[in-house]
Amino acid sequence: MNDHLKVLREKIVIRGAIEPLTPLHIGWQRSFDPVESDAPVIKDPKGNPYIPGSSFKGILRGFIEGFLAGVEHPDKKKRPCFPTDNEYCVDKEKWDDQKTILNEACPVCRVFGSSFMGSKLKIKDMTVKKGEWHETFLRIRDGVVIDRDSRTARDGGKYDFETVSPGVSFSMEIVGDNLSDAEKGMLFTAFDLISRGFGALGGNVSRGTGKIKIHIHQIERFCPKEFFTKYKENKDNIPPDITEGKDLDDYIEKTKREFLEAFASEEEKEVQHV
Repeated sequence: MNDHLKVLREKIVIRGAIEPLTPLHIGWQRSFDPVESDAPVIKDPKGNPYIPGSSFKGILRGFIEGFLAGVEHPDKKKRPCFPTDNEYCVDKEKWDDQKTILNEACPVCRVFGSSFMGSKLKIKDMTVKKGEWHETFLRIRDGVVIDRDSRTARDGGKYDFETVSPGVSFSMEIVGDNLSDAEKGMLFTAFDLISRGFGALGGNVSRGTGKIKIHIHQIERFCPKEFFTKYKENKDNIPPDITEGKDLDDYIEKTKREFLEAFASEEEKEVQHV
């Protein structure tokens, strides 16, 4: 398990923002207050909406699972399993065998975790950026339940739901432990595709909500192997290893190429090199 999580080789913090491009609805629970929306968005104790880290991690994992399944890689070890359908990459009777787990775990379980192995990712709840929020960004949208037989509105089927309008952004912080460059590239590729509209966040997405753009502002890196050298040089003031600007763009592109090399078939690699 040393290359998974037992030994810390590298920790990175990806900082950025989630920008809603269309109204965003991440619901909490149905309200029975007559003056509130039937389906309010989730809010913190101060009444400000936020994006739960679990919600973002869920759509990210689901998107990558579908993407890698659609690639249909000839190597079964590079295809995802689907734990929600009780289809595991590692047989349940082998869940206590660490060597088998590391040998057979699919690429998605290696990053996002599973019942038999820990997750390399921790995604914090995403709060509205300071200075951007005003309650006028909360809007109520109407919906109606359609009777499929008569193709008309069902009696008593009118409802409404609350959304956060475009114009605000949410602070994003993702912590990754021992991620390979190919695994980082897999995440960054997913960020790009979701930002281009191939994925959506939250509920009621069939009504046009949930389109987002993912911005990456900087990556901070911590490596225990380099810690004491930096400590000796800088005493108590240990400068963080931060990548941003053009260096950040180059770093992201490098990891995407590693992802391509790791997951593209030999035929597809030949096409890329032509």
